[in-house]
Amino acid sequence: MGDEDFDIRDVLEGDPRDIDTKKEFLLASYFCEGLINMRHVEVAQILPKNRNSDLAAGVMVYKDMQELRFADPQNTERIGRYETMLKLIEDKSGVKREDIVKHFALGVAEIVDEEFNAYGFGFTDILGTVTYAPGTAQYELYYSYGSSTFKHTATAFASSLTDLHAKLNKHFTLAGSGAKKVVEMAQQIPAVVYASQYKERKAPVDTVDLLKKTIVNFYADPNQDTYNARLGIAARYKALGDARYEVLLLTA
Repeated sequence: MGDEDFDIRDVLEGDPRDIDTKKEFLLASYFCEGLINMRHVEVAQILPKNRNSDLAAGVMVYKDMQELRFADPQNTERIGRYETMLKLIEDKSGVKREDIVKHFALGVAEIVDEEFNAYGFGFTDILGTVTYAPGTAQYELYYSYGSSTFKHTATAFASSLTDLHAKLNKHFTLAGSGAKKVVEMAQQIPAVVYASQYKERKAPVDTVDLLKKTIVNFYADPNQDTYNARLGIAARYKALGDARYEVLLLTA
């Protein structure tokens, strides 16, 4: 692919006659032979030349293209530019469309797990995270404490919130009210909330796994029904007062 090919056929945003956005320059400097050796060190750090970056570049284009298909389906000319760029990425890097879609799904899973399975906390000299694993119903506690010169880290596992409270109380800086506050935060982890609802209602609820599938399904087939599925779950999270609902919206 020559630079002139990129200029003529493959600009995605802004002025269709020029490479005038950060995303376009990032892609051009990654794939165009004339620009690769001119890449700024920071650009090279964002997309180092390897297969993972090939997939990341494909995901970048795929995600925007599918959102455009939903938001402006009549704009076939611009959608076509995305399709052309995606095909060029496939041809240039050797990755296939199904590889890109799979990589996108893995990325969604990582984001959802990070957002919906964990809660961070902080006190005067201690920072930590409580992570809940829906599959095993286990809690993992990770925290660091001390000064920047003498910083210590620790990890503990708990089988229940009661067990978590007991293990927190063993650390003098978290004993008492600190331990209680962390457990209260852990109770608000979305995955914990839904696990509790499932147990109480004995009926299907929105599991973290369903959240992942709902997002991936929208991008695989962007239409009003698949988008409404995202909105429905987002509305239930918003009703709980949880800002994580924004992750489920199109603009996230």
